[in-house]
Amino acid sequence: MGGELSESEEKARKYMMENEELDMEVFSEENKYLFSGSIGKASPSGKEIKIGLRRGYEIPDSIQEKDKVKLVTTRQRGSDQLAVIIATVTECGKTYIYIAPEEVEKYIEGRKHFRIFVKEKCTVTRNNGNDEKRDTCSTADISLTGIRILSKEEYEPGERIMISGLRLVENGRIHTFSAEILRKNSQKQDGMNSYGCCFTDMTERREDMLCHDIFALELSRKKGNTKN
Repeated sequence: MGGELSESEEKARKYMMENEELDMEVFSEENKYLFSGSIGKASPSGKEIKIGLRRGYEIPDSIQEKDKVKLVTTRQRGSDQLAVIIATVTECGKTYIYIAPEEVEKYIEGRKHFRIFVKEKCTVTRNNGNDEKRDTCSTADISLTGIRILSKEEYEPGERIMISGLRLVENGRIHTFSAEILRKNSQKQDGMNSYGCCFTDMTERREDMLCHDIFALELSRKKGNTKN
C-alpha cells in the first residue's frame, strides 16, 4: 500500500493503533459475520493493522486479499464507545489477517442510547402464577437497554415478561430477553397497544451480541439490503 494516507484512512489507522487488543467482530461487506478477534500490532510501515483470531479457530476460507470488511468493536475499556471501521484485507493467515483501515463509518460515544426502528415478530411470554400465556407481538424500536413492542394484549406497568424469537438481521442470531413493562403509550400504533420495556438481567456478552446486530442492521439499511 503506497502513497500518503488520506484523512479518513489516517483517522481509522490511529483509532486502531490506540486500541490495541480491543475485541471486535469482523463482517463481510454484505454484513455477514465472519469471525471474532482482536486488534493487533501495526505492520512496519504503520499502514496496515493485524487482526488476530480468537484461540482455537481459523480464518474462514471465504476471506481473500482485497476483500472489503467491516470491523465492529466491542465496548471500550472503561467507557461506552463503539466503532464500525471499513477496511481492505491485505494478507490472510490461518489465525490472522492484515487490513488497511479506510474509514471509521460510525463512532458512538454512548452506545446504550442508540435506538433503531425495527419491525419484526417476536413472542412475549407472561407468567401469572401457574398460568403461562404466549402472545405474538411486533417490535417498534430497540436499543441496548430496552424495546418497544406492539400488541393487542393488555399489559400493566411493572409486569415481568420474556421476549423470545427476535431476529434482527437475516440469518442472524435469535435473541431472548427478560424485560419489564415500563409504560403503556397513550396512542395506539398500527391498531395495537404500544409498550415501552426495559431489559432485565442483561449480561455484558448478550449486550455485545445485541449491539453488533443493531449496527449490522443499520449498515444494511445504508446499502439498501433490508426491508426494515
